[in-house]
Amino acid sequence: MKTTIKFLKSGKVSVEVRDHRVVMNPAYGQYYFCTLMSAEPFGDVGDEGCVGTIKDVSPNALRSGESRTSVFLCDNPEGISGNSDRNIRKLNGWRGTTNDSSITAHGWRRIEESAPLKRGYGWRTVFSEELK
Repeated sequence: MKTTIKFLKSGKVSVEVRDHRVVMNPAYGQYYFCTLMSAEPFGDVGDEGCVGTIKDVSPNALRSGESRTSVFLCDNPEGISGNSDRNIRKLNGWRGTTNDSSITAHGWRRIEESAPLKRGYGWRTVFSEELK
């Protein structure tokens, strides 16, 4: 699976996911209410939430250059919780690293475009600039 995240000059975020589904580690119980970005749509145009990323930062993944990134949309208006205190939530910034996975929040955004890729199996989603 290949995930490409682009932060555009306009403030929007473009995400392309190719190939198979992203599977989230069940250790992140706080994200059960979130929908994963996969090779299929994970929201409708107009849906809002806090865009988050989970990046594999394990030594083996970093050495091999195959660090994977998963993108998700969290529907909690307070944002994504941190790893030191699950009650402290933020809409932006690094939220912590646990079990070789680094979590970052990228702001409250709306899905503006959502469509299958023209070539290959996958999906492209464009998020608005930050709304909060």
